[in-house]
Amino acid sequence: MHRVVCACPRRSILSSAILVVAVVFAGSMFASPAWGQSAPREYTQSEVEAGRRLFEAGCASCHGDEGEGGLGPDITEAGAAAAHFQLTTGRMPLADPGAQAMRKEPAYSETQIDQLIAYVASLGDGPAIPAVDLSGTNLSTGAELFIANCSPCHGATGNGGATGRGSLAPSLHPSEPVIVAEAMITGPGQMPNFGFDAATRNEIIRYVRFLQSRPNPGGADLGGIGPVPEGFAGLAIGMGALVLIALFIGKQRSHARGGVES
Repeated sequence: MHRVVCACPRRSILSSAILVVAVVFAGSMFASPAWGQSAPREYTQSEVEAGRRLFEAGCASCHGDEGEGGLGPDITEAGAAAAHFQLTTGRMPLADPGAQAMRKEPAYSETQIDQLIAYVASLGDGPAIPAVDLSGTNLSTGAELFIANCSPCHGATGNGGATGRGSLAPSLHPSEPVIVAEAMITGPGQMPNFGFDAATRNEIIRYVRFLQSRPNPGGADLGGIGPVPEGFAGLAIGMGALVLIALFIGKQRSHARGGVES
């Protein structure tokens, strides 16, 4: 009787187990439940009235009492999606109408934000807060769409960049899936409204989620700004270290000579 010998070493079995765990973890990360609203929300009249009072106190000086615009743009057709994007990211209210709105802590509570969204949504027929569902999305498809449509401004790694005329495309790393979807729908600032359908938006968001959690097997990436500046940084650090070593050796030799002469 011949003994049956396993041809797989223990190391390969362990590696396979680790790979399976990694795949399962990655799948669970992207197979998240849907974000946002599965259907447009119906706001109550009391929410709309409370939102109107908040709007008149903090927003009407720029956008007008009925959202018709003035110092700020007309938002009568902005919809719940734009109001949710601007308020939950702290971009609005804006102290200087001429400044670029940047992400910061929200100025209102969640209840107040819901009330303001209710009022803005009541002004016209703007888009509702979208639903985001990444089940069935493909990472490669999302990467192709992102590179073609988003990376020229936000960078290949989603770290943001300059768009001209003193404006910046923000980093996408702190952006929640619904916020990314709302940006594509409403086109805030210099960003255009791409007119993507929900399936295309979900593919792009899948890739953004990957960028937000991607590993760095090569070590620190200096923000992912590219191989050329990272190469210059490595050259500067390396040359600086060599200069310090040369100075140290020269100083030691100088001390040694001084001791011999004395």
